[in-house]
Amino acid sequence: MIATEYSGQKQKFESVKEYYKALCSFSYENHPTYIETPLIKTNFFELLFHFINSDKYFKTYQQTVKSTYEVLFKGYDSKKAADLINIKSLLHDTRKLRVQFKKFGIRFYSYKYIFLAHYLILRYGNVEENDQEVQQIINKINLKVNINYASKIIKFTNALKSCDFKLAKELLHQRPCKALTFLYDEFKKYDQYLIEGEENFLVIGTMSSGKSTFLNCLVGRDLFPSQNEACTAKVFTYTNVPSKDRFFISTNNEQTFQCSFSLEESDLKLLNENLDTKRIDIEGALSPLYKTNKKIRLIDTPGTNNSMDRSHQQVTYQSLLNEHYDTVLYVINATQLGTDDDKVLLKHAKETIAKRQKDIVFIVNKVDEIDEEGQESIEGLVNNTIDYLTGNGFENPKILFSSAFAAKLGQNIILDQPITRREKKHFDFYYDYFSQEAANLSQYATLKLKQTEFNKVHKSTSIQNYETNKIYNVVQNSGVFQITNLF
Repeated sequence: MIATEYSGQKQKFESVKEYYKALCSFSYENHPTYIETPLIKTNFFELLFHFINSDKYFKTYQQTVKSTYEVLFKGYDSKKAADLINIKSLLHDTRKLRVQFKKFGIRFYSYKYIFLAHYLILRYGNVEENDQEVQQIINKINLKVNINYASKIIKFTNALKSCDFKLAKELLHQRPCKALTFLYDEFKKYDQYLIEGEENFLVIGTMSSGKSTFLNCLVGRDLFPSQNEACTAKVFTYTNVPSKDRFFISTNNEQTFQCSFSLEESDLKLLNENLDTKRIDIEGALSPLYKTNKKIRLIDTPGTNNSMDRSHQQVTYQSLLNEHYDTVLYVINATQLGTDDDKVLLKHAKETIAKRQKDIVFIVNKVDEIDEEGQESIEGLVNNTIDYLTGNGFENPKILFSSAFAAKLGQNIILDQPITRREKKHFDFYYDYFSQEAANLSQYATLKLKQTEFNKVHKSTSIQNYETNKIYNVVQNSGVFQITNLF
């Protein structure tokens, strides 16, 4: 993690953009205004944005933050802003003394200190106590903030930004910081996420490998475009973040980002069709079945054998050479082992990762499509794959076997996501096929990984006339779940 210098102190965020993404990933259910009336929420946030909009760092992200708050703080409506231009009225509502009846007495409080803290948090970097903007809020507009309390709030928010939780906790026990526990909790949770570090996986393969299905299975939704579709040569990345219900989307490494609470394949299709978009970076949670707090980053590259667009190969080769990754996940179609297209990519991958000293794991996908009635077998596929890879210079290759389509369909049913009539017919086959121990693809892997349990998301005993445990068996035995143990 690269620390950023600001006002003589260190900030534990790589960039301004990363800081505002952190703020937009927070859960605000414990924010004191969360349960207030829509009018109080609207007054509070319109006053807040009125003063923060002049901040040079915040300006770039104001629309994203505002639209995020509109979703998180249900009832807050920025569209009413035109009717709320009376600053004195907004101030009066923020300063207003409120009464809370507790079991052992009555507590009097005001939102003005929470307002000041939230204002400071929305400003990137540490803030000096003599900061002119802060002094204007305290003095010139009559927020009526006690100067000693203001000093403590400034120290508290600076401590959070620097991830100095020892100091922040000490201040948390003092007035008026006691009401700011929600900020402490969210920054602490995000810091734990940052401490985990980042693991980067570059995913490559030909158009027929099922790479997109494999990736969509990992993220739990159809986001990565099918390589069989006419799509432009782009790099897609997906980073797991501790947000349960929102996604962050950036394009072409720009400083701005969007926050979405319902990202679908159609949303990305528009970006994919834009010829000016060369890179799409998405941040969100992985599938609920593979839930992890680690910062896992999946980098998807175009299928290299697109005869209609040779730039696909060029983009993949450049990604192998220049992307920041720890491990290459090479996806191979089990039914097309040793094709000319695959040999070309395999040769280039070997040369590049040898120079960069990176690890490579082979994922033999579509195992369910081999013709077992035509005297093909999984054992034969395993031996042929080992011979093929060693014959191309990979000693003791790390190989995992999977049926991403089976895992994806099983996951869709578990997560109550729609499947087509054709997909249901496929799943009926998988439902029987993967119930057999011989079809447990994990046992054929040359790379042995630890076995972990699913994060079970359903408590019912049956789903759509299927037994829940047998659906999980399909996903388990299809090999994809074992692959997540690489993370």
